[in-house]
Amino acid sequence: MKKNWFYLFLLMAIVAMPLTSCDKDDEPKPNDERQHDPTSDDDQVAITAYDALEWLQGCLVLVDENGEIVRRVYGKPLDASQPTVISVPVKDYADAESTFLGWVATGKEATKVDGGYDYNLTDRDGNPQGTVSFRAVEGEAGVIARMDIAPGTDLKQVTEVNFVDADLWPENAAAERYTAGKTYWLDSERYEWVKYRDNQTTNFRIVNDKLEFYCLQGNDQGYDAILVWLSPDNANSWQTVGGREQYVYTHPIPSYYLDAGLNYRLPHLCELLQVMNFYNSNRNAWNNMLKVMDGKGYQWSASTGTNATCTSEFVFGGNEGELLLLDLDEVMPTLGTVNKYSFNDYRYMQVRIVSRY
Repeated sequence: MKKNWFYLFLLMAIVAMPLTSCDKDDEPKPNDERQHDPTSDDDQVAITAYDALEWLQGCLVLVDENGEIVRRVYGKPLDASQPTVISVPVKDYADAESTFLGWVATGKEATKVDGGYDYNLTDRDGNPQGTVSFRAVEGEAGVIARMDIAPGTDLKQVTEVNFVDADLWPENAAAERYTAGKTYWLDSERYEWVKYRDNQTTNFRIVNDKLEFYCLQGNDQGYDAILVWLSPDNANSWQTVGGREQYVYTHPIPSYYLDAGLNYRLPHLCELLQVMNFYNSNRNAWNNMLKVMDGKGYQWSASTGTNATCTSEFVFGGNEGELLLLDLDEVMPTLGTVNKYSFNDYRYMQVRIVSRY
């Protein structure tokens, strides 16, 4: 990742141009240097403040740039006629309180009041973005607590969150059971950037697929399940489809992710931090996952191949025009943002957090 100023100037000039290939026998290059330098973080910026509204949104429902649902993260609507009223199963009030406080962004604070909390949402600069409140509920069958959203708070696809007694949770809405160390095929998205040899244009596509996720933490032992799928390293390749030769990128430079709007579709902070916390406290389990999935031919470990990123650095969703980055190359992981104009290729990760009830 140690680049000279010439390359930086060149990228600024051509970032909007289509990719070109200099040699018919060479793979297309989205950057001037194929190899990623895992010893440098020159294009990374540490995060010093968080956006409370973005954080809360990412804890519940991922939405695209138009506010439409990409994927539910946690909880679900129990009444089809009220799709924006989300319910979450909990054991008791303390469990509900702990879950709610987990949705409070790092560096922000929910104010304790009689019967619950008020949480004034602010952006990274401290500007107000609305308010949500968390209160204990009495006399309402099955509902232990509720999070209400104040008018003017731009939380999309969520108008209310009910914390429901897990013993009264509908059986037909119960979470699937997942066991640590096992793999599961789940509906998910893969992202590909395709460059055609005959006209040198590059197109982005979302592939809806069943992917083999690895369960890091099961939800059969009183914890939420954590399942992950890593985009394989060293997987870019030439393919022939319908008689046309095309080169498929599976881990491109940051501008490609952003131009495709994937900062909205990739996992956000709530899921990212659960992966980080697991990695920090269960390094042996993480390494065992890599061994298992590499053994299946998935190339989840950082590779040293010609078309590889050579790192374990993964981009995640962030604000408009921004990509978060989880760097697992170091003894301890680092979290930051990555420069949109970086020349370096980055992998991505899919994450699923599944309720313990």
